[in-house]
Amino acid sequence: MSTTKKLEKRLNSHILLAVLATLITLGFSMASGCEVVDECDLSEARCDGNVAIGCQQANGRGEVGTRRITATCAAPTSCFAGDGYAVCALSATPCDPATFVQKCDGANVIVCGYPEGDAEDHNFEVSEALCDNGNTCVAGGCGLPADITCDPATYVPTCEPDKLTLCREMGEFDSGRFRVAYQDNKCTDGNQCFTGPNYGGCGRDGTTCDKTTFAERCEGNTLIRCLDAYQQMIAPPFVGLEYAVPCPTSCSIDNGLGTCK
Repeated sequence: MSTTKKLEKRLNSHILLAVLATLITLGFSMASGCEVVDECDLSEARCDGNVAIGCQQANGRGEVGTRRITATCAAPTSCFAGDGYAVCALSATPCDPATFVQKCDGANVIVCGYPEGDAEDHNFEVSEALCDNGNTCVAGGCGLPADITCDPATYVPTCEPDKLTLCREMGEFDSGRFRVAYQDNKCTDGNQCFTGPNYGGCGRDGTTCDKTTFAERCEGNTLIRCLDAYQQMIAPPFVGLEYAVPCPTSCSIDNGLGTCK
């Protein structure tokens, strides 16, 4: 058989296989009630200006085939494309979460995470608004804007003036960077911030309690519960604080559990 005939036969075989694959997909789609979508090739990964364009398998919820995905990169990110990925990130180089050291981008935290776009199995540097309750980014984590260093073994929780502060590790686990941070937002419903040697939190008058034995009670239309306090060093004994919950119309108790109405 001539070389031309062999090539023609091989080409016909490839065409036949492609047709069979299409028929199988269509048959599966018809049998399962799925919609066939074929918007792109899975190898597609590119930037069109500040738009990341990629291709992924259809979501499987009533679809088979491929779907094109796009993401418009907003400042401070830019579009970067490589082998199998097109993403909105701060850097063109993928990062490793196991070794990445978090840092600050103003009030935001720069982490090694999953960016917008088509990242495949890669992680990239992204800026995330992780800090709340009055904290901002310091030392790669969320702490007081004053950036106060602390020792978790000796730090005593404080109320500043009505929000609890604890000594927390900044950034990734085992970073060794500790800063004073607001643990929560301001206390509400007439409760106030109270602290002890290793704990702090919101409570009605600072009375401590044990959630395992505490029986909820009503004081007029106010339900009194025992809520876990935040602890500086997470170790027993675990402390709770009596917490007041104002009820709109009435408070009732049934088998030790309170209900507000």
